[in-house]
Amino acid sequence: MRPVDTVLDGCPTYYDVIKNPMDLRTIRENLDARKYTSMDEFAADVRLMLANCFAFNPAGTPVHVMGKELETAFEREWTKATTAALLGARQPERPAVNVYKREAADREMESALPGSSQMAATIKSIRIPRTKQANKSASPGAGQLKLKNVKGRQSTPPGKVAESLDALDDPDAIMRYLDQTTGPSPPASAPTPTPAPTPAPAVAQLRVCARILLRLQALPSAMEFMAPVDPVKQNVPTYFDIIKNPMDLGTIRKKLDHQKYRTTDEFRDDLQLVLHNCFLFNVPNTYAPVPVVDDEVMSERAHARARTILTKLKQGDNAWPFLKPVDPVALGVPTYFVIVKNPMDFSTIQRKLTKKVYRYVADFVCDLRLMLDDCFLFNPAETPVNDAGKAVERVARAMLEGEGWTRWF
Repeated sequence: MRPVDTVLDGCPTYYDVIKNPMDLRTIRENLDARKYTSMDEFAADVRLMLANCFAFNPAGTPVHVMGKELETAFEREWTKATTAALLGARQPERPAVNVYKREAADREMESALPGSSQMAATIKSIRIPRTKQANKSASPGAGQLKLKNVKGRQSTPPGKVAESLDALDDPDAIMRYLDQTTGPSPPASAPTPTPAPTPAPAVAQLRVCARILLRLQALPSAMEFMAPVDPVKQNVPTYFDIIKNPMDLGTIRKKLDHQKYRTTDEFRDDLQLVLHNCFLFNVPNTYAPVPVVDDEVMSERAHARARTILTKLKQGDNAWPFLKPVDPVALGVPTYFVIVKNPMDFSTIQRKLTKKVYRYVADFVCDLRLMLDDCFLFNPAETPVNDAGKAVERVARAMLEGEGWTRWF
């Protein structure tokens, strides 16, 4: 569903073995951007993805088995789609026996498809494969063989079309022939180069940035840098006279979440800007704590409100992934604690509330934020747990807004 993440997926040698990665999300992006000039190019990318799966995952492993199932499903759908394209997708489906009435089939294909008289003569020699024959081409062995044929993208001179099609039992061969006859053909001696895979966004690098930021936010000394400076509340009225480019960890978090960083260097520059501003404004060897106002202390009222918020969040329909600590064995995620260094969940927050561990409201709110950050860090977008995290985040933000506590969220 997405590019392989060597850290998240626990396969550090993946890109040592796989030099041309491919995945369904990249294929979808290529489709949306209209980067495929023919159906063959789309099919080649799907088969490349499957070949990568079989090359990296040994036979009998779960991923290899799933790849075989996906390959069978793809070849079945591909056979149906390309056969429909050949016969004219808008025409009603006829009983299988009628396909083999040569004269009717000849007239149907000649009227449905553009091409020269040579093309028409070639099509007359075609027998559309029966369903069983089509299904035979969907076997794993056939899929592997077709991948080799497609990757070469060797153009066939028109005079050799009928010879190369072998009675056209292969629907892909039909589409290659149609592509050749409806556009200029390259010289026979020069194969059309396979386009290089579109580089995927720097998702893996940005995940590393998110982990770095999460670890920084977990440090006790990070509290002073979690939110933008408030010159009034923090009693530093000249702050913006001196600091012209303010930056804080909360703003960096928002920029990461909204994918504002194009490179990891931009992320690093913002972190360095936070520290530069700190050293520029604050005299060395001094520390002026942020004045604590009444509603920032975890008073009895604030404690009661925090318990109410937590109870409502726990009762929500999307709370199920966060009710208790993650068990990597029971959930089948052995790499969880390799990636998530500061785990958090509702039961842990509940226990800390009960024991009155939180001295400030910010501590409680930051644990909620940490729990959600862990969720988004480990679970890719558009997965059920990630979607549940986004739903909990929306509800939490609304309730914290009602208390005026969102500045720590």
